[in-house]
Amino acid sequence: MLRVRPLLRIASNSLARPGSSVLNHGLASAANVLLPKTTVSRSNNLMAKSISKRQFADKKSVGPVFSVQSQEEFDKLVIKSDKPVIVDFHAEWCGPCKALGPRLESMVASKKGSVLLAKVDIDSCADLAIHYGVQVVPTVIAFKNGQSKEKFVGMQDDRMLDGFISRLTDKK
Repeated sequence: MLRVRPLLRIASNSLARPGSSVLNHGLASAANVLLPKTTVSRSNNLMAKSISKRQFADKKSVGPVFSVQSQEEFDKLVIKSDKPVIVDFHAEWCGPCKALGPRLESMVASKKGSVLLAKVDIDSCADLAIHYGVQVVPTVIAFKNGQSKEKFVGMQDDRMLDGFISRLTDKK
């Protein structure tokens, strides 16, 4: 695991003044790692961190694309779904995941509700990743009638993705 955060935190602390905002670019961009934006609070001068995360869907509603946060949600929204569900096991720090995710979302949205896309962050739901044998991200598994039907690992071209989704939505 790449450990650049402590080094950057020290550098940020020496540059930060109350109310200022420092975005860690140097080593982070060289290592292709997404690091938190660091902000210094005026009131207590403590470092507060917030990571800008991409919003996939509102947690309350289940649209064609939604995020899964627990095993219970996975069982309810994926296993017991009456529609086919594609599950994208990804990580915030994964470059190929950031490239594949929007393409999958677009293709699923074009199917107009005939298939759903569940996004599972392996860092927050490690138990799900372990249970489904995810060793590399991105890993995408297709579920239909509560059963795993097909799986692929890594980046794929649009033709392969379209075939993957079409095979899942066929009425066979």
